[in-house]
Amino acid sequence: MRRTEPTSIGDIIKEIIKNDVTLSRSIREGRVLNAWRDIVGNAIADATNKISITNGRLFVSFSSASARSEFFLRRNEIKKALNKIAESPVIEYIIVK
Repeated sequence: MRRTEPTSIGDIIKEIIKNDVTLSRSIREGRVLNAWRDIVGNAIADATNKISITNGRLFVSFSSASARSEFFLRRNEIKKALNKIAESPVIEYIIVK
């Protein structure tokens, strides 16, 4: 099928991302990781040793017991905010190490 009107590069990239589930999920996970400090705040972000996402599970480790406790108390709020940034339910479970 030939297009009669030119298509912008941005529209083509959006179509590729939409059709490639793995790429789309990776981009959404990247959004979550990039927004970490904005969502959790400086105190928790500064005490975060490692953060990763695998198969819908967010793995987080902390260097501070107080940051771990604060995160644990706010985990549902944080999960909702991270999924909102991702524009889909990227985080299903949170595992604190």
